[in-house]
This record gives sequence, C-alpha cells and structure tokens, in this order.
Amino acid sequence: MFKGIWNAISNAFLKSGKNKSDEIEVDFDDDPSVPRNRDRESSWQRSTLQFDNGYRIDAIILDYSEDGVKVRFLSHERLPDTVTLKSASLGINRKVRTVWQNRGDAGLVFI
Repeated sequence: MFKGIWNAISNAFLKSGKNKSDEIEVDFDDDPSVPRNRDRESSWQRSTLQFDNGYRIDAIILDYSEDGVKVRFLSHERLPDTVTLKSASLGINRKVRTVWQNRGDAGLVFI
C-alpha cells in the first residue's frame, strides 16, 4: 500500500506545473553561513519532515549535499523555520532549517 501512495505522489509531482505566483517566500536574513554552490547528489529517497509538535509530512529527497537537501512533498503547507529530517535509506536524522520554499518544494540546510 505504501508503494502505491508513493507512486501516486510521484505522478502528481510529474504532472504539476509551477507558476511564479505559486511561490511561498520564507523570510530569512541573508545568512553567509548558508552555502549556495555545493556539489549535490541526485536522489529519489523517501523521508519524513517532523515538526516540533510531532506532526509529520512524507517527502522525497530530490538531491542532497553535505550542507543540506532539496525535498518535495505533496501538501503545499508552509514549513516552520526548523524541522527534523529523517531518511533511513540515507542515514539522516537531523534538524534542518528552511531556507526557501516553493509550494511543495523546499531547500533545507542542516543545523
């Protein structure tokens, strides 16, 4: 059943279009400690974003580096400033900070 849900999510993402008006801006100061040009590894790994209150969102890690990840999730809800990212397949269980978000895509940096 879980595999079927992920296939549905994958198909929805492939069919979804993006418009500039769909962007959600997350206001952070221009933080020089957030690297922008690191080599990233492509990925398509299951993960979970866990809020501090215990709420969870299933997500897919699209790419990652030593500094952070790009994730995609089906809902378009706004992420809080910090969440815990968990991915058993990549061995990740770390706090991350939301750097940017555009609907169901988000850039997260490891804290």
